[in-house]
Amino acid sequence: ALAALGVVVDHRERRRLIIEGLQRELAEHDKSARLLEDDELLTEVVFLCEYPTPFVGSFSTEYSVLPAEVVTTALKAHQRYFSVGSQQRDGLLPCFAAVRDGGREHLQNVIRGNERVLHARLADALFYWEFDQKKTPDERTELLGSVTWLEGFGSVLDKTKRISGLSHWLWNNGMAGEQGHKQALDRAAQICKSDLVSEMIKDGKEFTKLEGFIGARYAALAGEP
Repeated sequence: ALAALGVVVDHRERRRLIIEGLQRELAEHDKSARLLEDDELLTEVVFLCEYPTPFVGSFSTEYSVLPAEVVTTALKAHQRYFSVGSQQRDGLLPCFAAVRDGGREHLQNVIRGNERVLHARLADALFYWEFDQKKTPDERTELLGSVTWLEGFGSVLDKTKRISGLSHWLWNNGMAGEQGHKQALDRAAQICKSDLVSEMIKDGKEFTKLEGFIGARYAALAGEP
């Protein structure tokens, strides 16, 4: 009776329908497409849906300049979309796999609506990515002086200086090696918190979980070793 009314009661059956449906939709969309497995996301989607209908949508290739981790986070964090890779090359394809709670009625309207929402998310990410590169890691590090670490313990810049001091202590107490490595360690300690004031990371955005990773990408773009 529930099935006739559009409710798949057994969560194991919902999981099967989602996995098989996503793979089928992707194969029809692009023979080279490969669903990037994410069991955490899959479990969440299973329990968000009563009657899952998988579908595939697309996004503009202009967002291919973003790191794959940024795109994947935008897909997953708010939209609960699955990322799609290629069986023939590294990187992401400009499409996503998702699940609608309901049947296939007016599914094209649903797909277009989801694509519009994702476009806005990725446009924000691209803005952050390009805007942040206008400042060097050193310039962002200096801005940490206005960010409180803990009351009574100074700013995040103070914390960064303590990290630098600790790295020197570690080097002098058992990490001795090539001089170039010591310089690289010292430089990493100096700028390792710089992305905390970047547009991509600050203010609790969905990309906050990429703290550190984003800093490394910005450092590489700025010519750091």
